[in-house]
Amino acid sequence: MMDNSSVLLRLRWLAVVLLSLLRATMGSSAALAECRDFDQCGLAAKTPAEIFRKGSSTDSNLTPRPVDTGGLSTTVKPPPGKSQVIYPARLKQLEAIQDGADHASVRPKDMSRMQEWIESRGGDTTHEFTQELREAITREAKH
Repeated sequence: MMDNSSVLLRLRWLAVVLLSLLRATMGSSAALAECRDFDQCGLAAKTPAEIFRKGSSTDSNLTPRPVDTGGLSTTVKPPPGKSQVIYPARLKQLEAIQDGADHASVRPKDMSRMQEWIESRGGDTTHEFTQELREAITREAKH
């Protein structure tokens, strides 16, 4: 039979082993900050509570460019200067996925429609995704 000090020593050893395994599984915080695609790092993508799109609320700024095939870039922290504060919970056909330490992409839930949204940039009419994104803006911020 073990005495109390032996039991405590074994429990402490077990806690150290479990913490080591957790750190090895999750990686270092520096490695996580370097990771641009959380899915590739083995982490589930998450939806931030609010995101920031630098610039104004014009159609042009709220519509992705041809290089933005993964989604419209936003940040999870306020950028310097003027930005649009977006509440992702208001999005219906779009989603905001945090895919970097400080970065989130706004993209259609149906990614087959991404190119359609991109091609609408500079057009005569506002694309439904651009309008949806505009309706999710809660305020303009200046930092």
